[in-house]
Amino acid sequence: MRFTLENFLYSNHTFKQSQSAIKYKFIFLNTVYFVAALIIFVMAIVRFLQESYIISLVDMSFSAISFFILFQMRKYKDKIELFSTVLLFITYIMFTIVYIFAQTQSSRIAIFFLLVGAAYFLKGKFKGLCWIIIISSTLMGIHFFTQIQTHYTSFDLIMVIVYFAMFYYILNLYDQIKNADNKQLIYLNENLEKIVKERTTALQEAVTDLEEEKKALKVISSTDQLTGLCNRSKIRESFSNEQKKSIRYKHNLSMIIIDLDYFKRVNDSYGHSIGDEFLQAIASILKDVCRDTDLIARWGGEEFLILLPDTDIEAAQDLSIRLKKTINEMAFKDIGRQSASFGISKFKEDDSLDTLFQRADEALYRAKNKGRDRIEVSN
Repeated sequence: MRFTLENFLYSNHTFKQSQSAIKYKFIFLNTVYFVAALIIFVMAIVRFLQESYIISLVDMSFSAISFFILFQMRKYKDKIELFSTVLLFITYIMFTIVYIFAQTQSSRIAIFFLLVGAAYFLKGKFKGLCWIIIISSTLMGIHFFTQIQTHYTSFDLIMVIVYFAMFYYILNLYDQIKNADNKQLIYLNENLEKIVKERTTALQEAVTDLEEEKKALKVISSTDQLTGLCNRSKIRESFSNEQKKSIRYKHNLSMIIIDLDYFKRVNDSYGHSIGDEFLQAIASILKDVCRDTDLIARWGGEEFLILLPDTDIEAAQDLSIRLKKTINEMAFKDIGRQSASFGISKFKEDDSLDTLFQRADEALYRAKNKGRDRIEVSN
């Protein structure tokens, strides 16, 4: 049913989106004029039976021409302007004849408002105004320059023309509002992609900023603020990964614990700011000497921990010797030469971080008990 109705309304034509104005003209003509022609055809028969032969002939002619043009519209899509002009003209002729001959119908002058509305819709603002002028001129001409009695006074005709003007103003105002809304809609459609892109970019930037903040917070939460080395939570997280790799691939994993000798004496003698500078200098030495894959952490106070992936106990000892030598030979600012003690342990498959640390700590304890500035390996 819908398909058949569309065929009727569009005169069996198809329309592009850009042809909406033409499409609605087809719809208007196929609905308004089809219904009007059908009703007027019935009225023609009634008037013929009432012996109103002239009006009946006019009605019959209007119906015949209307049906003929509606049929032709199905053949010639590009002649819609011509068809609409012809239909308006025959409507004008019929209404004028009815106005002249149907003098008993006092409301007959109102039918011209239908013609004004149809002309405005089909032909636009300017031609709609032209039709008002034509109709007004016709009414005034009949009244002032013929002997035809219409039973309307001059005042009645002047008021009708005023009503035409007001009707035209209302149509024009509505048209302006509709055009303004259409322009706004077109603007939004044309700029929708730009607006969406701007909003998407802003959202992506916000997400990027949030991700960067999350990364920064993660770094802060896993970093010792004084030295920039890993803290305990980071080393625990990293150990879990290295533990799995060591067990799975049978790789070596070693740990070194370093304790700065007599660090409390440095703090007490030179102050905590000098002690902090000393810790920062030690952190720099560890980062310079160790590999990028080694995990270096400040375990607490003056104690440092190094987790050494793919490193056996001998390689851990060699690294400890180099670190010890570098510390011994460094003349630290304000405090001169210092020393450190080292404890080393090797990972076993059943080790946790705590058990691995415990053995390295025991080795460190022996190094300190033997006079400090030493390297000891766990049993």
